[in-house]
Amino acid sequence: MSLEFFKPEDNGGSEISSYELYINDGNDANEPLTKVVSYTDNSMTHTLDVTTDSLTTGLIYKLMFRATNAIGTSEDSASVRYALVDVPVMPSAPTVLYTFSNET
Repeated sequence: MSLEFFKPEDNGGSEISSYELYINDGNDANEPLTKVVSYTDNSMTHTLDVTTDSLTTGLIYKLMFRATNAIGTSEDSASVRYALVDVPVMPSAPTVLYTFSNET
């Protein structure tokens, strides 16, 4: 799952020094409290990996983002939900079930 983030419109009067991405445990009732990564540059992208980030197919994950500057840490962003599913398998080619004849 690849994510891209955008700088906030308002930095509170001080240049932002870092950003943090948080995720929950896949239980929709839980808020995102586990820090996934911190950014101190402008890359602003992250790819979540099933193995590296211990994700489980079939769960819905919540993610949240926040920024830090000399004034302090921002409020948490609104959380977003992502469902982790298997890539669908291509269906097989259709087969002819019946043939019709115009003979009378």
